[in-house]
Amino acid sequence: DWFLPTHNGFGHSMDYDVESRTLVLREHVQISPTNDATLVYKFNPYLSSPIDSISSSQGSNLTLEMDFPAEAANKLYALLLSRHGFGPTSLGGKTIPLTWDGLFSRSIQGTLPSFIGNHHGVLNSAGDGTIQISIAPNAVSMVIGQTITGSVISFTPGNSLDYVSVAVPISILP
Repeated sequence: DWFLPTHNGFGHSMDYDVESRTLVLREHVQISPTNDATLVYKFNPYLSSPIDSISSSQGSNLTLEMDFPAEAANKLYALLLSRHGFGPTSLGGKTIPLTWDGLFSRSIQGTLPSFIGNHHGVLNSAGDGTIQISIAPNAVSMVIGQTITGSVISFTPGNSLDYVSVAVPISILP
């Protein structure tokens, strides 16, 4: 289901695929007086969540999906979190869409709560992976009313960061 085709009069169009939640930008360019081409740019967020909130009183099981390009295959990844929003923060020559706070520091150190499984590891041979979050009832009651925002980085040890995902906010409800 594609919708929202928009044309700005300069050879661009934008479409949104509801099912895959994908935004695609198309650009029509003239290569020469007799040849033209259409370039397609696809936004890939690298990180997605099936939900945007969890209930503290009920607990929750959540799987975050990572979908990096194939060039990220077998690279290391780490989940970064922030309690204070979208930043930005500079890290390893890249812009991270999170605010540097105590939770962000714990993420960098790899000391996130035990209910967040696979918060760091190795992407598979396609550059994909999952992060499992299993929250027991009332385990996050101290952050009810707050939004925890996450982003995933992929990297090669000793080098700068390769990829940074979009920020994915999860609100903590009573």
